[in-house]
Amino acid sequence: MKKLITAIIFIVVTSCGSSLEPPKSNIDYKNIIGKPVELTKLFKSGNLEVEKLVVAAALSEFIESNLEVAQYDFPIEMIWDDAQKACEALGDGWRLPTQFELNILYKNKVKIGGFIDGWYCTSGIMDLKARGVWVHLLNFNDGKLDFYNKNEVQSHVRAVRSLK
Repeated sequence: MKKLITAIIFIVVTSCGSSLEPPKSNIDYKNIIGKPVELTKLFKSGNLEVEKLVVAAALSEFIESNLEVAQYDFPIEMIWDDAQKACEALGDGWRLPTQFELNILYKNKVKIGGFIDGWYCTSGIMDLKARGVWVHLLNFNDGKLDFYNKNEVQSHVRAVRSLK
């Protein structure tokens, strides 16, 4: 009987404390959001890297953005239109990050966790008329920003939302 009670307690404790697994598909919405990270917590923690970035980019702009970041990327890279739709499908204000927001995520990628080296897309686009619509992408390997035709490149996607 003691063994049974111990086993039940172990199962309850381990199942309650476990975090969600990384998503296996782009429609695994619950696991993509996971346990979101609030960027204001990073700032309030006294992280000098964030403080330097905030001062350079205007303190009020950072605090007003008050972002929450999904725990995981969408597992499959996608073109910009699909990325925008996938973030919106998460519901409740989830969206692609702006270029400014994605730069903050890059600067704090270790603290936030789960990012991989590669290109991540922003919500920003440029309409070059005859040359098509181009999207801003940030390389999480070296922090380089570049532009690519939104219909010709697939990138990693991490959803964000503004907290109220």
